[in-house]
Amino acid sequence: MANKRRKKASMRKTNQSARDISPGVIEQRIKKAMKNFWASFIFFAISLVFYNYSTIIFWENTFFLLTAVFGFLGLAFLIAWLVLVIVKRKRR
Repeated sequence: MANKRRKKASMRKTNQSARDISPGVIEQRIKKAMKNFWASFIFFAISLVFYNYSTIIFWENTFFLLTAVFGFLGLAFLIAWLVLVIVKRKRR
């Protein structure tokens, strides 16, 4: 007969909840997320312009790839910013 598996007792402390994080830390994270969002948006716009005006197929493919990467990166920072703003408002 097979032995039953049991969960091992976790020796880690519990994770911090949103209420344990100081307001200053959340403000810093919000500022960092917005700064990174705007930087990726600027790189996205520059690579989009280069993609539209490039004539050599190698550069066109390269700038298309850069446009896609910076676009998704900007979207990720925008989502992170929205989550942080929601967490900040929930704390009130």
